[in-house]
Amino acid sequence: MKLTSSTRTFNIRQRMLAGFGALIALIALTGFTGWKHMSLLRADFENYRDYASDQQVASSMLSTMAIVRITTRDYFLQPTGEQLQRYHDEREQFLQFLATAKSAIQQSERATQIALMASEFSQYDEQMSACVNALAAQDPAAVAAAQERIRSIGQSIVRIAEGVLDSMAKNEAALSAHVEEIENQSLLIMGAVGAAALLAGTALAWIITSGMDRRLDAVATVIHESSLRTAESSAQMNASSQVLAAACSNAAASLEETGASIEQLSSTVKRTAENSCKASEIARKARAAAESGSREMSEMSAAMAEIRQSGDNIARIIKTIDEIAFQTNILALNAAVEAARAGEQGRGFAVVAAEVRSLAQRSAQAARETADMIEDSIQKSRRGSEINARVGNELQVIANHSCRLDELVAEISSGASEQSQGIQQINQAIASMDRTTQESAATAEESASSANELNLQALALQEAVADMNQLLGRLTTPSPEPAVHPVKTRAQFRPVDSAAADRFTTRVASQQASTVTDDPGWAEFRRGGAGSKPPINLDF
Repeated sequence: MKLTSSTRTFNIRQRMLAGFGALIALIALTGFTGWKHMSLLRADFENYRDYASDQQVASSMLSTMAIVRITTRDYFLQPTGEQLQRYHDEREQFLQFLATAKSAIQQSERATQIALMASEFSQYDEQMSACVNALAAQDPAAVAAAQERIRSIGQSIVRIAEGVLDSMAKNEAALSAHVEEIENQSLLIMGAVGAAALLAGTALAWIITSGMDRRLDAVATVIHESSLRTAESSAQMNASSQVLAAACSNAAASLEETGASIEQLSSTVKRTAENSCKASEIARKARAAAESGSREMSEMSAAMAEIRQSGDNIARIIKTIDEIAFQTNILALNAAVEAARAGEQGRGFAVVAAEVRSLAQRSAQAARETADMIEDSIQKSRRGSEINARVGNELQVIANHSCRLDELVAEISSGASEQSQGIQQINQAIASMDRTTQESAATAEESASSANELNLQALALQEAVADMNQLLGRLTTPSPEPAVHPVKTRAQFRPVDSAAADRFTTRVASQQASTVTDDPGWAEFRRGGAGSKPPINLDF
């Protein structure tokens, strides 16, 4: 529906701004006029107040001067000290009013009259003093002359004061006429401006409201159609959000199960890592024991080598003893032969030689037995050395194997630790995925809730359109209300088949795509009015 007019007119905003701008201008003009006249009235009132104050001072001076003249006359009739004191009191009062008038009255003509009055009163006071002196001197002629001058000066002062009062009265009358004129002008101008504002407001109200029914009717039709499409879209969005929330809940449950399995596997790997650390410690101790045994075997081999060396030395000594016994035996045989040759004289020597030979033979026998025993010990020591060497070699092999075993166990322990750390990281990633899935489920629930809220807003929009139609006097057929689905929480979703959920989601997406493709008005609504259709124009 095209809502533009054929001729260019002002829209509502422009008309409201123009109308209210004119009204504000008229109100401002009225206010300015009132303010201006009030300012003038205020200035006149201040002048009037000044005039009243000056008039009060002048009246006080006139009345005080009259009292001064009365006290002067009383003194002339009864020249006593009391009457003279009354004169001085009234004189002081007059001088005070005169000083007040000099400071308060600033108008040049009146200030001149006040100065003249001060000069006259100074002469008046001098003549009064001369009269008092003449009375004291009992000079009737001087007294009469002074009284005549005093009377003349007093009349002059009274005329000056009355002239000042008359001038002030004339100024007050002129000021009163000026205030009345300003008041009449203010009433006239404000009445004219008020009437103009009333006429302008009436005209602007008629201009603003003219032609709005037809435009508002068209706008109400467009809003009604948009509300129906919004309700359909919100229903589809609600269904998609329900499916998404169910899928997110199932994914969250699967992630929780996977997290539990990973947690159990992490505990197993952690125990394996701890056992690997213990095995590594045991292998380290076995390696240390093997290395210690190897060192002990090396020391024992060195000790047996020293024993064998000592046995060889003893064998050499025994051999030397055997050779000494053999030589002794030979010497004993030679001695026996020589004793036999000597006959009877060599018999004792032959006995000694026989004993020596016997001792030599026994020494030789003992040396041979000792040599045999030492040889047997050397052979056994040699076999022990060989066995010790083989045992040392085996212990070295065991130490090497223990070292390799320690290295392997350390590698196993390091690998188990790395596996434990990796599984912990996987567990943290799964926990993060679980939180993300739960947040996605919560977002899906919020989307479903927002879709329901959008349905309710569409209903409220349709009711508002119905109210607008009623205000415009249109008869509309009731539109079907969009379905409002209750929003399920994650605890209320049942486990669903992921393939079925995917098929349902694909079907809903295809329906939405076909709806958007087949309906150009909806496409224009989603683009915000940008397309082949012109935007809504509210010009009236």
